[in-house]
Amino acid sequence: MAEALYPIDVEVGARVRTSCEAVGLSQHHLSRLIDISFQQIQKYKRDQNRIPIARPMLIVGRLGTSNAGLRQGLRAMAQALDARKAG
Repeated sequence: MAEALYPIDVEVGARVRTSCEAVGLSQHHLSRLIDISFQQIQKYKRDQNRIPIARPMLIVGRLGTSNAGLRQGLRAMAQALDARKAG
């Protein structure tokens, strides 16, 4: 059984999906760029597997896109989690 996903996992998957769509990159080509299986890319994009923290940075680096949006989303999620813990 797959490990439970957290909201941050879903957010990162969505940002990977958006980044790929923005540059017109297929799942197959992305899998070849970052040297993982096509099936693993599908699982990331469909929120079926958690994405290791280094993987999104590798993806945006290989896409040649800015990681500012990814960092902003991660920061917002971290702040939301901190607020839940404090409250």
